[in-house]
Amino acid sequence: MLLVLGTVDSLHFFGDEPIRRIVELLTKTPSRNGDKKVLDVGTGFGGTARLLAHRSGCKVDALELQPDLCEAGRALTRRCGLGDRISHLNDDFLELVVTPNAYDVVVGLLCFLHIGHWNDLFQRCFDSLKPGGFLYIDDFFLRGEELTVEDEQTLKEDVYCSELLRREGIVAGLAACGFEEPSFEDVTTKWQPYLLDRSTKYHADLAVQIARDGVATARELDHFYTRVARIFQAGNVGGYTLIARKPL
Repeated sequence: MLLVLGTVDSLHFFGDEPIRRIVELLTKTPSRNGDKKVLDVGTGFGGTARLLAHRSGCKVDALELQPDLCEAGRALTRRCGLGDRISHLNDDFLELVVTPNAYDVVVGLLCFLHIGHWNDLFQRCFDSLKPGGFLYIDDFFLRGEELTVEDEQTLKEDVYCSELLRREGIVAGLAACGFEEPSFEDVTTKWQPYLLDRSTKYHADLAVQIARDGVATARELDHFYTRVARIFQAGNVGGYTLIARKPL
C-alpha cells in the first residue's frame, strides 16, 4: 500500500530520492536504532513520515498546519498500520513549544518557503535536534540578481511564499544558530526539466484530470504547475538540497 500511496501522498519532488537520503542520515546519528525519532515539518498527507517509519523503524512526529491534510494523513497512517510509530500533529511550527534535543533528524521538504521567519525557524530546528542530529531541507532560494514583478506575484499568489533567502543568507542563518558548516547543493538545473515536464504532461492530460478531480481543482493545478515551471525557467528562483549537523 505504501508503494501505491507514494505516487499521490508525497508533495515533494523526485519521489523516493529524498526519502533514501534521510534514511541514510538516520544511520549516522548517535542514537540507538530503537530510539531514532524524526520531526517532519509540513508533512502534508504524511507520505514522507510513513515511508521513513516503515523503512527505518524510526518514530515520526508528522507536523501539519492545515487540519484537513493532517486528518487525512492520520487516516492513511492508521490504514497502513503505522499508528504506533507516527504521531500526526496539527500545529504551527513557529508556535509549537519546542522540546529540546528531541529528534535525530528534522525534515523540511518544500515547506520552509511557506513558513519564512527564517531566524526563528532555523533556531527551532537547531533546538529540536539531538546533538549529532541532522537538518534536511529541499526548498526554493533566491538565485538571480533580483525578482521580477512576475516572480514576486507567482511566489506570493501561487506558491504562498513571502520571502526567499540567498544561499549566503541561508548558510549564515544556520551558522548563527550553531549548526556546523552545511552541505548546500544547488539543484536548480535538475529541477528545471522536472518541473517543466510535470507542467507539460499535466496540461496535455487536462481533460483526464478534469474528469477525475473536477474543473476547478484541475485548472488550479494546471495554473500552479505552469507558473512554478515558468519561474524556475526564468532563473531568479532556484532549488537547493541542504544537510546541516548539530554538533555533538
